[in-house]
Amino acid sequence: MRNYDRINALPPKDIGNKSAHIIGGGIAGLAAAAFLVTDASMSPNHVTIYETLPVLGGSMDAAGDAAHGYTSRGERELEAYMECLWYLCGKVPSLQTPGLTILDETHQANIREPIYSHYRLMEKQGQLYDYTGPLMSRHDAKKMQELLMTPEEKIEMKTAAEWFSPEFTHSVFWNCWSTMLAFRDYHSLIEVKRYVARFLMTIGGLTHLSGILHTEYNEFDSIIKPLHVWLKSLGVRFLVGATITDISLCDADGETIVTGLMVDDASGRRQIDLTR
Repeated sequence: MRNYDRINALPPKDIGNKSAHIIGGGIAGLAAAAFLVTDASMSPNHVTIYETLPVLGGSMDAAGDAAHGYTSRGERELEAYMECLWYLCGKVPSLQTPGLTILDETHQANIREPIYSHYRLMEKQGQLYDYTGPLMSRHDAKKMQELLMTPEEKIEMKTAAEWFSPEFTHSVFWNCWSTMLAFRDYHSLIEVKRYVARFLMTIGGLTHLSGILHTEYNEFDSIIKPLHVWLKSLGVRFLVGATITDISLCDADGETIVTGLMVDDASGRRQIDLTR
């Protein structure tokens, strides 16, 4: 993003009379609330997030403590080009260091402890996997280039094994890449193509995982928790243990309009009426 584009947008017309009902307290729902409040000038107490689980974060949730360990559903392959994520993180105050944002905190963590694996993969009962030499054969390198240029409709119903040579799944590239992203040779070739295109910039550091970023702690404590604390301090409303079971709709002048939400929570079932 250019600095010239870093402007404060004018408040939308009648934003003071509008409310937002956000279904789901994962990173998408929390980000929507943050952008509505900070970029769209919506009053924080007009924003409500509904979450079925007792903890926010969606698949970025976590459980546990420092004494007994943590359980996280997964970690993301973070990199510097995730503009929307880092834009969001640049708004959120750090819980650890006053005056810093969680973007500052994450940046400093990667300066202090950059990812560089000296023991990328193990084989033969704990021996270091030999990842010297070419990532793949010349034949498979040409097939990889061809794959990236081939439209998806021409590779439907094909697997990775059907496209590359039999030796490909024993190559340095496949062993490093498939273990990072949980791929098998029988997986969809379209999915392989999409992930290679998505993470093409990291292939140069594939054997050591260099170029991948990490948060200071697990992603729940580094992103979700401070984001939740900050939004709550602004006045955003959170209803956990609340499930949206139905949405009432009507058609008017060619538009489909939501007129109500059916909510199940500890107090029972209730209807929330909405205006256009």
